[in-house]
Amino acid sequence: MGAVLSVSFEGFRKYAVPCALAGDPVMLRGDHGIGKSQGVYQLAEQLAWDDAQQKHVWRTEGDSLSPMPVVERRVSQMTEGDLLGIPDPDGFDVNGEKASKFRPFSWLVEACTSPVVLFLDELDRGILEVRQGFFEAADSRKIAGWKFHPGTIIVAAINGGEHGSRYQVNELGVAELDRWAVFDMKPTFEEWLQWGEQTDSVGVRNVHEVVTDFLAKNRDHLEHDSDFEPGKKYPSRRSWARLSGILTKGGQLEAKGDHQAARFIADAYVGFEAANLFQDFLKNYQFQVTPEDIIVRGMWKETKDWTINQHLALAHKFDSTGILTAELGSKQMKNFARWFILLPAEVGMKMVNMLGSDSNAENMINLYRTKVGGVNVGDHLTMLLTGVVEAADGADKAAE
Repeated sequence: MGAVLSVSFEGFRKYAVPCALAGDPVMLRGDHGIGKSQGVYQLAEQLAWDDAQQKHVWRTEGDSLSPMPVVERRVSQMTEGDLLGIPDPDGFDVNGEKASKFRPFSWLVEACTSPVVLFLDELDRGILEVRQGFFEAADSRKIAGWKFHPGTIIVAAINGGEHGSRYQVNELGVAELDRWAVFDMKPTFEEWLQWGEQTDSVGVRNVHEVVTDFLAKNRDHLEHDSDFEPGKKYPSRRSWARLSGILTKGGQLEAKGDHQAARFIADAYVGFEAANLFQDFLKNYQFQVTPEDIIVRGMWKETKDWTINQHLALAHKFDSTGILTAELGSKQMKNFARWFILLPAEVGMKMVNMLGSDSNAENMINLYRTKVGGVNVGDHLTMLLTGVVEAADGADKAAE
């Protein structure tokens, strides 16, 4: 295959999305594990169909429009019957003669009667008969006489393209490709890193900071981009994200975690070379301070020179662990208070709201009554709530 013009996720939104919104089917080609599927779901979350205007609109925070639902079909697992449906036992009459008809499955009816993102994953792994059905969908926006809703967006994802020879996939014909707007995806490293640093509603990162820090210093190990040896395990963006989730749950990414176990588990996900380098990285890593470090071990001094984002990350951990739902002892509260008065105003307010909505109100009361390093936390709280405190004014006194 000749040279290709690749697009990042930013390019996907800028160049491919307008094609999809115009009603044309869009095909994403690219290596495994780069986030093609996730990009489709993120797009659906950002888009809505405005019935009144009969057009797609970008969703904004607080609006009443619901995100577009995704109807996903794994084409590699489909047969012709999945396109046609099953025979209707009632049938119908044609000029007085009984005839049969097919009743389509719910996914097709939904895509034809309401606006959805119809996501056809692994299209190039489907059997020819199924691909012929989606040939019609790409060409005429219909399947077996069922016409898609005008708001339905059709997106397919395949592993073919520039590196198609790496995969056991079917080659799509010239006429087949001609029906699609084809975009070759190559997300940037920075896009993956930015996604990894994002947190969910309870403050859990997509990828643990230890993993993103390792890859920031070892970019060549994010994914393999050379020849593949048969049967050898190689890293991908997806495998690093999965490894992060497993090691986070197992506690191997903490300061006192089992780093030998992390090496063996990493070998299973990202391969031998990356696993060995990752273990060496863990041995010398300066681990993040945890809520337990603050409350139990009194490690508040370690946070004195932190940025607001570092404090926010620790605040998210307090929220997600639920450690403040139990009443803190006197020593634990003093440790927490010393960290609290170091916080920038924005983070301090987040912690106040967290304590205020907590199931144990005693912690909020006890924090108000606590005095550390010559600072009355109650006075500090008052200034925080009234907007007088712009930053951690008590930091110097707390360090006494």
